[in-house]
Amino acid sequence: MAQLFITPYEKSGNTITITNPEIIDQCRKVLRLAVGKEISLQNTNGESSTRHTITITEIKQNIKGTITEEKTTNKSNQTTIMAVAMPNKRDKIELIVQKLAEI
Repeated sequence: MAQLFITPYEKSGNTITITNPEIIDQCRKVLRLAVGKEISLQNTNGESSTRHTITITEIKQNIKGTITEEKTTNKSNQTTIMAVAMPNKRDKIELIVQKLAEI
């Protein structure tokens, strides 16, 4: 399931519409999403974060989907992780950044 971190989407009732042309092209051409596929959209604003899991119902000039799951979390409940490293070579710095990104 693809996960997108986007802010500009419209929610009306049980339907979400994505109108950003760049995201629509990425979904069509890069992620190769089609009608019936599920994607997860995350919208972070202020102190809360909302994740919608939707099933795509239409991909044309807009992407429309029906919400199957909605989860809202408070940022105050999240744990912050801080990693400190003192590598002596550039290759090690790149490896450390790569591994931290995977976490």
